[in-house]
Amino acid sequence: MSYRRKTTAAEDRAMSGSTITVLSAWMAIVSAINIQLIPENPVIQSSVTLNVTGIIGKILTILWCKGPNTNSENHILTYLANDDSPIIVGDKYFTRVQAFSNGSLAITNLSVHDGGQYMVKIQTQIAPDQASIDFRVYEPVSKPIITASPSQVQESDAVNLTCSAVNADQIIWKKDGSILPDDIRLSADNTTIEFSSVNNTDAGNYQCEARNIASQSTSDLYTLTVPYGSECSTCGTNTAAISGVACAAVLIIAILLSICFLLYKKCVHPVHDIPRSPYEREDPCVIYDNVLELTPARNIQPYSTQRSKEEPAYMVLQYASESHYNEINR
Repeated sequence: MSYRRKTTAAEDRAMSGSTITVLSAWMAIVSAINIQLIPENPVIQSSVTLNVTGIIGKILTILWCKGPNTNSENHILTYLANDDSPIIVGDKYFTRVQAFSNGSLAITNLSVHDGGQYMVKIQTQIAPDQASIDFRVYEPVSKPIITASPSQVQESDAVNLTCSAVNADQIIWKKDGSILPDDIRLSADNTTIEFSSVNNTDAGNYQCEARNIASQSTSDLYTLTVPYGSECSTCGTNTAAISGVACAAVLIIAILLSICFLLYKKCVHPVHDIPRSPYEREDPCVIYDNVLELTPARNIQPYSTQRSKEEPAYMVLQYASESHYNEINR
């Protein structure tokens, strides 16, 4: 037969205290509070909520601090659940913060300086607990811009394409809408494509995307043209200029030739059309009349014995005057 010894009152109190201590420690481990950011990656001029989770029991007080500890110089505010004026402001209080009865804290109209380490200490009817979080307020990424160096590209040149953007944590390149070929070399921070000797296979449409954890932006297309041999990016412009000059010269020459031809027709050619004697040019339409001119006989002797010293009779051609045609018409 075995007997059980009765415990004393002191022993019962000690056992009860140990049980409560163990239970409180277990509950503290199980119910450790945590701070969750909503949204996870806040940006400037927006709002964020530091949402406290894992609270067990009724909340009595809430203390929010900005800094590595809960010293008084780091106090933002203290929330007293059972007080008529529940908010007690601290040294780091600012009007854009708001405390909630569930332990959370909201910050509106964020600036970059609002980022940093925050701590919360919550006292419940069971036990005090605390948690901390360190977060960053992001600025949106600016629109990236691609620039080439040198700006005038020729075959076999060393060329760099650089993607520039503000607040970017990551740069992603694309060529003709796809990821870059494996043989294209990038700088250590991915901001620059480096061609040691550019050739025609490197030509195409390039684009870069700038990102940070909260935003992203894409550049406009940059077209890289690689002329063959001695060609250059301005050859097309030079050819057009030369062609324009040649066309203008041809036009001027044609105008001068036309002017010379007109002057020749007007001033030189009519001179050749004027006859220098009556026999150099005859109008086939002119009508001539036969007129017999008789001279008085002066001791005409037979032809056979003596030639007349007088001029023989001859036919005189006279130009028909307009009166002859008028007589015919009558």
